[in-house]
Amino acid sequence: MRYIPTVRLGLAIVLSGLFCGLLVALGFSPWLPWAVVGLLMGAAVLDALWMISGRDLGARREMAPRLGMGAKNPVRIAVSNGSDRPVEVRIRDEVPLKLRPDPEVVSTVVAPGAEAVAEYAVFPRERGAVELGQICLRWRGPLGLVWGQRRFEADEEARTAKVYPRYVDYGRFILESRIKLRREGPQRLRIAQRADEFESLRDYVPGDDVRRVDWKATARQRRLITRNYEEERSKDVLILIDAGRMMAPEAHGLTKLDRAINAALMIASVAAERKDKVGLFVFADEPIVFIPPAHGKAQINRFMDALYDVHVKLVEPNFSRAFGYLKSKHRKRGMVIMFTDLIDSEASGQLIGHVSAITRQHLPLFISIRDQSLEEASATDVDRIGDVYRRAVAEQIIHDRDVALAQLRNQGATVMDVAPDRLTIESVNRYILLRRTGQV
Repeated sequence: MRYIPTVRLGLAIVLSGLFCGLLVALGFSPWLPWAVVGLLMGAAVLDALWMISGRDLGARREMAPRLGMGAKNPVRIAVSNGSDRPVEVRIRDEVPLKLRPDPEVVSTVVAPGAEAVAEYAVFPRERGAVELGQICLRWRGPLGLVWGQRRFEADEEARTAKVYPRYVDYGRFILESRIKLRREGPQRLRIAQRADEFESLRDYVPGDDVRRVDWKATARQRRLITRNYEEERSKDVLILIDAGRMMAPEAHGLTKLDRAINAALMIASVAAERKDKVGLFVFADEPIVFIPPAHGKAQINRFMDALYDVHVKLVEPNFSRAFGYLKSKHRKRGMVIMFTDLIDSEASGQLIGHVSAITRQHLPLFISIRDQSLEEASATDVDRIGDVYRRAVAEQIIHDRDVALAQLRNQGATVMDVAPDRLTIESVNRYILLRRTGQV
């Protein structure tokens, strides 16, 4: 336990010194200032002796096992008081600045023999495990001249904050998907005939396949009625995420990898609702995470636990090793959804060289995350020589990228080129579309 003078004690010493100096100038004893300072220091000692002992106080940290990146996450500090007097405590929790605590200092009054809780919030800026420090308490003596200070170690489970990716509930994206289909009309959506089992009848909604209209039921009800079929279940969906250097660029505070992880979690949630088996594979120059396909919402929790501490590796992705590893782990036909970027021509060439092998076994969907800084550079007005070079380089990279995407399409892959802020909604909608059209 430490003792720290308060601002009140400092002001008392300064003001009494000025007053005593004035009295000495008027002829009073020169020992007067020293006597006053001695009295104040004695009062401070008594204040320290009379204050509640640090041994009577306790503190513990309470927080959720998972914190959401960019979200408001409450953290509670419970303070116990084993003395027979109430005490007002100020609490400073030692958390890294990247968690952005707000406020940094909180206070509460703890009754005798009781416990009180103070709360603040953290707004993490990035995913991963973050080590937290001690809990620091300060309280004043009855005279308000001295602070008592003591630090407390948090419980083992509260010493590490696990910041997980934050993604919006999948219902929002299903709704937007339906609105989009209604706006574009049924002619934009060609539903393939499949041997799905008849399930029920329901009202027709714009966007439904007209071939599923039940005309007998329509005549009876005098409104359009369509047949509802139960889709074939238990498709395998493998989500691949490139964690190499090309996924490091940021857009609006999130790296391409962060956005790919958010989109992957959303697709996994939708796939779980549709009873598909969904698996995960993260790689860079070597495999990082592999979770075999499985049913159920528990699989989403496995994804969260695996992805929260995955970060970009500043290395070239090794597509040859990644696809070889994937082939050894999963041979059943399914849908492969891969998040990557194709800025680098050498890496793009490696990827293109393996596409034909993938298309023979799976339905591949390659989702390339557009680099908006390149588009801005290619559209910038040229005022200086440096602008000419920047624009030329940007246009060349965009051209090479378009060529790589075209080559992927020619190999039989489904390809999307998506802006970062549209990545999740476009990815989810394309997955739903591919499943509805029976392409997988």
